[in-house]
Amino acid sequence: MVHVTRLLKERAKLRAVQSTGSTAHRDDRKWAALFLVTFANELKEDSVNRKTLIFVFIAILTLCVATMAQAQATRTWVSGVGDDANPCSRTAPCKTFAGAISKTATAGEISVLDPGGFGAVTISKSITINGEGTLAGILAAGTVGIIINPPTTGVVTIRNISINGAGTGTDGIRILNGGKINIENCSIQGFINQGIDIIPSTAALVQHVNILNTQIRHVTQQGVQILPSGGATVKLTMTDSLVNNAGLAGVDVAGANNSASLTRTTLANANPGFQVQQATSTGFCDSCLITDNTTGATVQAGTAGIRLHNSSITSNTTAAAGGAGTVVGFTSNMVAGNGGTNTLTGPSAAQQ
Repeated sequence: MVHVTRLLKERAKLRAVQSTGSTAHRDDRKWAALFLVTFANELKEDSVNRKTLIFVFIAILTLCVATMAQAQATRTWVSGVGDDANPCSRTAPCKTFAGAISKTATAGEISVLDPGGFGAVTISKSITINGEGTLAGILAAGTVGIIINPPTTGVVTIRNISINGAGTGTDGIRILNGGKINIENCSIQGFINQGIDIIPSTAALVQHVNILNTQIRHVTQQGVQILPSGGATVKLTMTDSLVNNAGLAGVDVAGANNSASLTRTTLANANPGFQVQQATSTGFCDSCLITDNTTGATVQAGTAGIRLHNSSITSNTTAAAGGAGTVVGFTSNMVAGNGGTNTLTGPSAAQQ
């Protein structure tokens, strides 16, 4: 058993000076292979201590497997010239977001080293994907760019990513679950369904979706759709963003008991620009530009509807506002230059 004992001692010395994380994971696999070979030779040579050797083998193998299972790094890296067989470290990055996510700890971050296309990805835990400082792209022809489906308390941040459906992709980002979803400094274009499709279905979930400084262009259906089911509700905030050239609504609050609050956001070339479909849902625009749509803002039911403040509704084809519900204007709105009517559907006394 002398060879196994010596190998264990050498392993202990290595672990004492070895860096943690993905590198440790790779070295553990090499060491496990060496251990198996040494153990097999020892077993042939020492029939007297065979039972002891087998016991030691089981114990060490269990420890090794547990160590490898825990070796997820808090920060991983991808590169245009990386390889998903790598540990996703700074010096040995992965090739794709999908390859890196399994090697990244919960609540960790995937960072991008250099320009590249890093592939569609499904997210099932709290994580940040950060392309800041370079061109980080996802080409999602024929598929969904990013599927977000963490636990109900999960926090997911997508930052500085360009997502291109190339005219055949289905959704840019599809949000299925999670407590807080942040989409920051992203570009989404070329999808046949929604740019961002928010469709959680977990009962009693109140999902907060924050969209900041993000552009959504050239999508066949809604730019942003809110359509939860199963008792889930969504609270959307959208700031310093753009939806341009959506085949249906720019922002569509389609489900019940949801809200969408937009600040310094442009909704252009959509049908309509901003829409609330249920009487129990609300929309709000502060300092927004709603222009070149069929109808600027539409409320299908209810008196809460959409509230506008310090916003411009202009150059919309059919009317400034429409639907059976109310679009209410507060201080300093500019409603002019629209086809049809240049009035909102809420109380005229509130329009200034």
